[in-house]
Amino acid sequence: MKFTAFLLLVLSLSSWGNIDTQNLEKTNLGQNNIEKALIIYNEKQKVEEEKVKEEKKEEVRQKETIKSKPKVVYKWNTSNESFSKAKRLLYAEVYWTPEVKKTIYCGCSYTDLHNIDLKSCGLSELEKIKRANRIEAEHVVPAHAFGWSFKSWREGDPKCVTSKWTSFKWRNCARKVNKDFRLMEADLYNLYPAVWEVNGRRSNFSMAMIPWEDHRVWKYKVSCDIEVDTKIRKIEPKEDVRGDIARTYMYMDLVYPWHDIISEKNKKLYEAWAKLDPVSKEECRRYRIIKEIQGNENPILKELCEK
Repeated sequence: MKFTAFLLLVLSLSSWGNIDTQNLEKTNLGQNNIEKALIIYNEKQKVEEEKVKEEKKEEVRQKETIKSKPKVVYKWNTSNESFSKAKRLLYAEVYWTPEVKKTIYCGCSYTDLHNIDLKSCGLSELEKIKRANRIEAEHVVPAHAFGWSFKSWREGDPKCVTSKWTSFKWRNCARKVNKDFRLMEADLYNLYPAVWEVNGRRSNFSMAMIPWEDHRVWKYKVSCDIEVDTKIRKIEPKEDVRGDIARTYMYMDLVYPWHDIISEKNKKLYEAWAKLDPVSKEECRRYRIIKEIQGNENPILKELCEK
């Protein structure tokens, strides 16, 4: 403000003839400096105008988002915001008997001590890999798929600083500062036991149909008939779990709206998978137990399992 007032004063006095231009030049306040000052001033004005425009656009976008919110809001996980606790519940209460101790992608059997029978699911070639002999709680809808919608995940937060004053972001920051993220991360409907090695290969890749005729070196197919293409970052699960996976995505997208979990393209894919691989008794058993533990319905499975 001081600079602008000074500039206006110089211009006004110059226009009235009270200041000699030659004297201004001698004191470094000549015409060239005035022109430079005007350029700087105009650039600042443009920046301010653009900022105002962006703020108005954001305001319009937020109003449109509010209008687009679904009329029906479903209850989500509000009982547990600890991922560690969710994993304990998953193993101890959801998958607690031998006949249901099966992994999501390959259907491998495992014991109470989480020892995996790789031969039971065609993964014998992975026996020498340590990660293949461990069970991991898998987010079928990857944390990344909903985590990016949180600012703390994308940009970090002033609270996300280590003891050595190093800032961090992504999952650890979102988990630290955002309760909604913690609740989503700990939602049991989205958690399944998986072979750690298979889970690692899946990474945070999205689901898709991968053309088998497209033979590429970066694509591999493990014995349990799960295909992963690391080039396009896609995964194609085996046929008899596609419905389970589709309904999990549909649940997360329905119960946690405004996180853009399912794209329009994948919406059609999941609808097709859900139809081709109908809900099973095991899926309904799992639904009833999680409903009792977590306290919220799964609207997708309620209709199918309580007919």
